[in-house]
Amino acid sequence: MKIAPIYDPEKRRRGPKPAKVDLHRVFVVGLVIWCALAVIVTTLFFAFHIRIITMSLYTCLFGIFVGIGLLIWEKINRDHYMNLASGASDDAATHATVHAATDTAVVAASASVCVKDAAVSDSSRPSASSTAIDGGEQR
Repeated sequence: MKIAPIYDPEKRRRGPKPAKVDLHRVFVVGLVIWCALAVIVTTLFFAFHIRIITMSLYTCLFGIFVGIGLLIWEKINRDHYMNLASGASDDAATHATVHAATDTAVVAASASVCVKDAAVSDSSRPSASSTAIDGGEQR
């Protein structure tokens, strides 16, 4: 086992590209399974009235609730995860990294200018002894 990839990101192998998966189908299949189980458990509940069956019914209803929530999430984020799998975001990620580096350089440069401006304004500010001599007037 090589230790260099642990502390040096440049020596790491590139990870595999994300697989293109249609999550809508996956979530719909899961939701159909939870609904079928809910029908079966509801039938057993009305036949036997056992507490374990009641808890199973709650589990099925929670699975249906989560499935609906995941379908809503998938509808909102479909473009993002499909572009991620197709590789279109590799260029966007590189573009964002370049902009982040540029923004960092701009922030560092403006911070150094602010520090220089503060030093200049401190040196141009009259000292306490000069204000006492001038009679306390501010310039």
